[in-house]
Amino acid sequence: MRRASHGLHAYVCGGPSQKARGPSRGTLLRVRAEITVSDAALGDADRVFNLAVDHLAAKFAAIHPLDRTSISADRDQAIADLDRWAGGAAANWRLELVRFYEAHAPSALRPDPTLNAALRGAVRSGATITVASPLPTAAVELYLAQLGLRRAVQTIVADARTPATAVGSRTELLSLLLA
Repeated sequence: MRRASHGLHAYVCGGPSQKARGPSRGTLLRVRAEITVSDAALGDADRVFNLAVDHLAAKFAAIHPLDRTSISADRDQAIADLDRWAGGAAANWRLELVRFYEAHAPSALRPDPTLNAALRGAVRSGATITVASPLPTAAVELYLAQLGLRRAVQTIVADARTPATAVGSRTELLSLLLA
């Protein structure tokens, strides 16, 4: 198995003799890829998350004020900042975040036809797509559904730091998929 960058693993199927001689004319080569993608590569995740944090600050202003300047611009760190702000009531802000994505994702996100076609083509070719996000699972599922990608994604890794090996931008993802 050859390993390429960004979590892309590829191998060519065939018996030992085919590997030694190379593929014969008409032999179908199958490529299996495992691609880990940050949710930020699929849409404007940072902008939508910032809108969600603004919503949380407004929603909780009367009962537990949120100092917006205490929340990091980095989403991975911002989740930890929000947990620290909420204390023992962390589940409340997470539920409200999911509600925000339910209500506002349709107006804040638009599918990208070029990216969606490239991802669907990769899946048809045998690729396995994993999306990594610091958001709660329900929010990621809503995010993906609004972008028209929920069925193309086989695995969601949520509530965790985005791995360094994940494809982090739309441009990088398209160059990987269309190469």
